[in-house]
Amino acid sequence: MLGLSGTHAQNLEISPDGGTNSEYTYDAQTHAPGYGSNTVGSVDAATGSVGGTLTLLTIGDPSSGGLVYSRDVSDRDGRRDSFFSAVEENSTDVVVHALGAAYAFDKSGSSFNPARPHGATLTKSGSTWTLIDRAGSVYTFNASLGAERPIFAPGGRLSSVTYPDGTVLSFTYDTRELCDTVTNCASGDRKKSVRLLSVDSSLGYQIKYTYSATLTNGAIDNGNHTRITKVTAINKAIEACNPSVNGCSLSQNWQDVTFQYGHSNNDGRWTRIIDELGQETFYDYERRNGELLLHRVKLPGTSSGYDVTYTYWSDGRVRFVAGDPGDWEYNYASSAGVRTTSIKDPAGKTWTVKARESDNQTTEESNPLGHTTRYFYNSNDQLTEVRAPEGNRIVYTYDSRGNVLTTSRRSKAGDLPLTRSYTYPSCTSSNRKVCNQPSTITNHLGVTTTFGYSVAHGGTESVSSPIAGTATTAFIQSTASYKDYTGASRSAAVWRANYSDSPTGARTQFYYAGNRGATLSQIRITGSGVQTATSSVWYDRFGNVERSLSPTGADVRISYDMLRRPVVQIGPRPTGSSLQYLASKAIYDTDGRVSSVQQGRTSSPTSFGSFVALETQTNLFDSRGRLSRQFFNGGSATVSAVDYAYDAVGRVTCSGFRMSALTTIRSACTASSGSDGQDRVTYRQYDDAGRVTAVTSGYGTTAARTESFGYNNNGTAAWVSDGRGNRTTYEYDGHDRLVKTRYPVASNGASSSTTDYDQYTFNSLGQMTAHRKRDGQTIGYQYDGYGRMKTLDAPGTAVDVAMTYDAYSRLKTMASGGRTLTYGYDVLSRLKTEAGPLGTTGFHYDAAGRQTRIDYPGSDGFYATYHYDELGAVTEIKEKGSTNLATYSYDQLGRRKSLIRGNGVISTYGFDGASRLSDLDFTVPSATAYNMLADFQYNAAGQIERESHGNAAYADMPRTDELSFEVDDLNRYTKINAAQSVSYDGRGNLLSAGQGESYQYDVLNRLTRVTTSSGNVDLAYGPGGRLYEERLWNGAVTRFAYAGQALISEHHSTGGVKRRYVHGPGSDEALVWYE
Repeated sequence: MLGLSGTHAQNLEISPDGGTNSEYTYDAQTHAPGYGSNTVGSVDAATGSVGGTLTLLTIGDPSSGGLVYSRDVSDRDGRRDSFFSAVEENSTDVVVHALGAAYAFDKSGSSFNPARPHGATLTKSGSTWTLIDRAGSVYTFNASLGAERPIFAPGGRLSSVTYPDGTVLSFTYDTRELCDTVTNCASGDRKKSVRLLSVDSSLGYQIKYTYSATLTNGAIDNGNHTRITKVTAINKAIEACNPSVNGCSLSQNWQDVTFQYGHSNNDGRWTRIIDELGQETFYDYERRNGELLLHRVKLPGTSSGYDVTYTYWSDGRVRFVAGDPGDWEYNYASSAGVRTTSIKDPAGKTWTVKARESDNQTTEESNPLGHTTRYFYNSNDQLTEVRAPEGNRIVYTYDSRGNVLTTSRRSKAGDLPLTRSYTYPSCTSSNRKVCNQPSTITNHLGVTTTFGYSVAHGGTESVSSPIAGTATTAFIQSTASYKDYTGASRSAAVWRANYSDSPTGARTQFYYAGNRGATLSQIRITGSGVQTATSSVWYDRFGNVERSLSPTGADVRISYDMLRRPVVQIGPRPTGSSLQYLASKAIYDTDGRVSSVQQGRTSSPTSFGSFVALETQTNLFDSRGRLSRQFFNGGSATVSAVDYAYDAVGRVTCSGFRMSALTTIRSACTASSGSDGQDRVTYRQYDDAGRVTAVTSGYGTTAARTESFGYNNNGTAAWVSDGRGNRTTYEYDGHDRLVKTRYPVASNGASSSTTDYDQYTFNSLGQMTAHRKRDGQTIGYQYDGYGRMKTLDAPGTAVDVAMTYDAYSRLKTMASGGRTLTYGYDVLSRLKTEAGPLGTTGFHYDAAGRQTRIDYPGSDGFYATYHYDELGAVTEIKEKGSTNLATYSYDQLGRRKSLIRGNGVISTYGFDGASRLSDLDFTVPSATAYNMLADFQYNAAGQIERESHGNAAYADMPRTDELSFEVDDLNRYTKINAAQSVSYDGRGNLLSAGQGESYQYDVLNRLTRVTTSSGNVDLAYGPGGRLYEERLWNGAVTRFAYAGQALISEHHSTGGVKRRYVHGPGSDEALVWYE
């Protein structure tokens, strides 16, 4: 077979639902870690080769038709870059290289049959090759562009690509007949040389190449003619280059990357890559067996030496790698057609990878503990099975075009498999853009989702499900406008989504920026009963989002550096006329890492240069590029600092939270003492497979506490032991689902109990049908035919819960104990109403989806409204939209500054340099005796170490007596002061604390009765699990209504309103109490 390299694994992702989800994937932490990153190169354990894609340039949005220029680190001169595409042909085979993908065909006369089921077809007419891939993209190759230089590709080069949406990439080359020597020229022995000059997109983007020189026909080929010295990314809506010439003069500063080359020792070579900011990455290559292999890499931030060094065995496979995070060693052995690669990591532990020598397909991966994941393939070299160390597996089947037909999760214990299946239409000349997309997907429950596509462009036009209805999308041909190099206007049509209609009646309309590659510029959401929501974005000439406008008018501006990294982001102004615009800034080091993030302000929404930092987080890195220290400055003072240490493999061993001397850098594993006590150091230990086995808090102190962890061969958690050695054990079924949690024995916590446990039971469809609680009671669960829970079956006389759903699978009703909650939704599926025994609660939203009004239960029409600023912060809360209940203001960083209540009571807030609450003051104009001034001081860990009050009435006086406690191995108090016994039920709920009160709970661990000396207090819960009724010993009954989890009203047993509560924006912030 010609030039078709093997693969380490296959991508099983399936459009349009994402294909294999977490239910059908497996990772047991047995995978060999390999070495490296894309920038410095990574080692393929199956082949022993070094690779890695360097993304060097982008123009436009790559996800919407923008262009990306990249190289592989192993490609010294970039001649096989991301745009290299060519045809290789011999008498029996053809291999087509198409923009990073490779397709192999067997020749049969004038026909070409796929050597493997890859879904592509190949034809040849005259000098034109036409490849149609599985997505319907059409690649046209010109055989007359076949050449021997700089890469031997006599079959031809790619001339154009037409994607299903209509986007066209055009490739421009020049050809020369060059000679190796003067003698060759004299004898007519010339070699055809073809070089790529330009890649142009019909969306208006261009990648332009510049070479060292342009030679004439018959010249001596010294390499300069095909040596790339610069590549530039251009938006032709602004200006364009002549695609047919070498290089170009431009009036604007566009992102480019330049290359320098040279010779090193022993006939080696080097390449220096220089980005737009002048930052240089150096790659040194050595020659072995006539091939140039990556030897050393130096990153921009390294002044001397190299960041990574590769050395090789005599056959060109990697032997040693020296660099971050340490030194790695690779050894190889072959037997019976299988190559075994042994990888010794920097900790001296050995990982093993086995691969077929015929195609480099990985067959086994083993971690240092001997846990092995196995891979199996069919005769077409397609992955058919992934088998976990314990024997459970994922099985795949395919059709003749390579589409996945089924993914099946198989149990190690023989349980029934969980299978997802796919169907596809037959491929014809008219449906090539859709025939490899699934028509139906049927999940393991038997629920089938149906997809409809457009044969014109391959876009998904409909998705229909019996549990969610049908969503549709209409498409239009949008126009991308730009200029050619003469300045003449050009345009091209591309298919884009026009609007999408949800099953519930909402419509999302899309608009596009023609002069930015027909990129999405506006989204407008409409529907009956909801506010129209319009979001807009604007792009700079590189395709970066430079401005966005939210549905409520929040205006955000962003500036970028020449590497397209965001630098300053300016948002709206916090409420307050004296405040400036909220902003943030990122600073990068020479290796591209974020060295600092600042929060601050600017004077206007476009004043990027006037940014003033108010808070700064700074990151420091060690010589191997790992985060070594992170500290936070509030103004000019350092308020917190954390140091990090790593083991030989680069795993975090210590994180030291400094309590004093915050600017002094010291070992992260050292706990120093200071005025605020000892540093807070956490120490981590790992097993040979890299999993955390122990975490010690308070490391280096007498208060150290170690939690330990154990694992099964598949990588699932086997047990956890707390700091006292009390062990909780986990058990799993054949599908690795948790089926039992065994708690520590109360009197001997080092052992897990065989009687104190939670147990879960699953049916053949993978649904949990029973939960056996720790006290032996069992809750049952029942489901409808679509997998939605319909009944929670509580044991004995406990109240069951029944659920129903609407046509879109939204919860419609919940019923229990004779009470029913009914839910209504708007067309955007936001909760609109909740109707229950106490009345109906209503919810209203603005265009941004923020809650603007709550309608309360009751007959008087009471409601509260919420008002927001552009940052989304609440500014006012009003009764019935008019009477002011609360007014909020904020400081320059968007933190709450004051709260003025409707009765005149004022709360003011102050913050320290770390944005921690430092002042909380109350002013009560009508009763100054209740005024309070509270101040808070913190230690470096953010804990309150001092609290002062200006009014003694608010002081919380501590107890003066001493209490002693006895604790069992379930970490429960069993006695207080030796004589006061504490008891618990079988599920661990407190029954009595020895003070005369006792407690009872239902099977869901909710408090149902409190018995006191005065009598019983009984509590009952509604269908949603919230407290519904309180019944006192004297017969008084109070019932409760909610908005979400917030209590909004209390009611008499007759249903009349007893009290109401209006809540603020904070968590558990009851703002107003109506009696």
